[in-house]
Amino acid sequence: MSDEPSSFARAAPGVRAATALYAGEFLHTYAGRLESAPGEVRLLVLSPEQTDPAVESAFQRVAENWGRISGRPGVVSVYDRGETPRPWLAVEAVDGTRLSECDAPLSVDAVRSVLSGVAEVLRGAGQTGVHHGSLSPEDIWLVGGPDDVRIDGWGLDRACQVAAGQRPATPYTAPGLAAGEVSPGDRTDVFSLGAVAYYALTGETPQTDDTPQTGDAPAGPATGSASHGAGRSRPRASTMNASVPAQFDTVLETALATDPAARYDTPYEFKLAALFDSHEDPQPDAGAGDGVPEQETPSRGGCQPAAGSDDAREAAAGPEGDEQEASAGSVGGYPLSRRAALGAVGLGIVGAAGWLATQQLGGSGAPDGVPQFQYDAGNTGHAVATDGPTDGVEVDWRAESSPRVVQPIVSRGTVFLGDRGRLLAIDATDGSEQWTLDREGFWSLPAVSDGRAHFVRTKRKDDGDAEFSLHAFDADGTEQWQSAPIEAGVRRIQVPTIADDRLYFGTSIGIHGFDLETESEVWRYDDLDDFGPILTADDERVYVSTRDGVHAINREDETGQWSVTGDSLWGITAVDGIVYFPQWDGTDSEISALDGETGEARWTITLDERAVGPTTVADGTLFAGTGNGKVLAIDTDDGSTVWTRQLADNPVPPGTIAGDVLYLRNTEGNVFALDVGDGSEQWSTTVEDVIGIPAVIDGAVYISSPERLFRLSET
Repeated sequence: MSDEPSSFARAAPGVRAATALYAGEFLHTYAGRLESAPGEVRLLVLSPEQTDPAVESAFQRVAENWGRISGRPGVVSVYDRGETPRPWLAVEAVDGTRLSECDAPLSVDAVRSVLSGVAEVLRGAGQTGVHHGSLSPEDIWLVGGPDDVRIDGWGLDRACQVAAGQRPATPYTAPGLAAGEVSPGDRTDVFSLGAVAYYALTGETPQTDDTPQTGDAPAGPATGSASHGAGRSRPRASTMNASVPAQFDTVLETALATDPAARYDTPYEFKLAALFDSHEDPQPDAGAGDGVPEQETPSRGGCQPAAGSDDAREAAAGPEGDEQEASAGSVGGYPLSRRAALGAVGLGIVGAAGWLATQQLGGSGAPDGVPQFQYDAGNTGHAVATDGPTDGVEVDWRAESSPRVVQPIVSRGTVFLGDRGRLLAIDATDGSEQWTLDREGFWSLPAVSDGRAHFVRTKRKDDGDAEFSLHAFDADGTEQWQSAPIEAGVRRIQVPTIADDRLYFGTSIGIHGFDLETESEVWRYDDLDDFGPILTADDERVYVSTRDGVHAINREDETGQWSVTGDSLWGITAVDGIVYFPQWDGTDSEISALDGETGEARWTITLDERAVGPTTVADGTLFAGTGNGKVLAIDTDDGSTVWTRQLADNPVPPGTIAGDVLYLRNTEGNVFALDVGDGSEQWSTTVEDVIGIPAVIDGAVYISSPERLFRLSET
């Protein structure tokens, strides 16, 4: 039986044109156009040879589920579907590169990044009851880099095969699923994601003695139990790629366990393990060669070569000899380094979008709402001259937000949000939309000064390089000015920091300082090749964390003042002339207090687990969340412990201090208010899928989930 694409287009309501791309046993794929959607789409059409009603029903069931999650971040969009002349589904024609088309092995950090992005998409779909069931490298699109993924397929072909009585099995199929003993679920997706990670690290499928040798193609009808994965012939990834740490082998073995109960419970748990527990040390991988850090390779559509390869060395040099640590996650679509990922995962922002803004310096004066990350240029997390709820809370309103807003921006009654291709302003009182602006590019978190929200926009050029520009908007959405573009070889996360009337942000070619009165770049420091996403400032210096330590740069003459060795993880805090410096060498975690003028250590303490993100500091006490679920209160005079409280088993991100209360959350969906004096609980509540750092102002707490922004107020 034949079904020419042109005949299908004439018979299918709403389809204007169709051209054959691929014909499989169950699915035919066409390039097509719809009457209801601009541009090209892909048409997934049930083969005319498949006339079994059970197969048609399976197609329609998966198509319905896919449509149900279509609007979620990272899911290939569904535009339309129909049943005439055969069941069909119109989906997004993705402009990207399939993971299967990348030249594996990829770099270790690129694999962590891909894994993190995919896990977040699977997590969101799983919360609606939809599981992939047949994930493979063919189903993963890399769009803007390793961190920017789209997930395709959603088990459509597999469901049709199962309905026809087959047992489809590939090297990426969980053993119980291949044997027909279980249905798709979180643990089957964990196995598939582990197999994908193994392939990306080694260039080989994770085959054992009894794994079907079919690559990405589905197996034919099974003649016996498919028990692949149980054998011991699968080589460790580290034996095939010398840059893979032994700890990553252990993480993969858990994900690829034959017994579902021995695997990670969810893709999210697998992601946490890959980001936290798969590191040998914080230095460049041994195979990097010549000391060259690994780097994103934009020209390869997001594929990143393994350390030590010729492609990796060429990429690390960059168009102007730039060097940058490889991506291990993202915020707002920008790559995060390994160090950044360790902090960002605790915040819930790996694979994240927009953030928040302000202008005051480390803890002095009353800020205008929450005008920048952690309230001020010192990243103190101290909400000065405002109080939050103390006797329990209820949800005032829920509003649409950019995905994974790390700390909602509240300035003069408006919440400002940035996202991919979109800016959004929400009324802080009732959650209503004030204005929205759709414009090309990645938009950073804003930083607010004098009522204007400043965003850094990143655009990827046709040659794969990046172009950065600074934009200022009034509260009503009117654009007041934009800077001349800055061309840099690599896209990177942008977290603008405002100190006095100067805004700082980093690109791959240096740290830039813009005068907000003259609306021009007046300052640049280009002597650091690799630095973290968060810049910190006080009255005299800008502090920068790098793979090698903390560096102090004079704000007046752009000269380096001092450097202190140590891996500074994800963020540092500066207040009252002291720089607080969390660090982790892969085994031991410490926090040091450094003299801001000289870099001399005032004190150093050892923790039993790494600190997550920058610390919070107010009134002589430093508060740190840790990777094992603790909150620590530390005396800033001598580093002694004031109190310790266990909030969870998983990481606890930084908090916010308002009045005498520390507001924070854990990764289990709970928000807490703790007394800063003794850590006693004032109240706690549950917010669905909560992420990020709370913003507190005028008796209310603002916090986000992947798709919603919440305002909590006193009951």
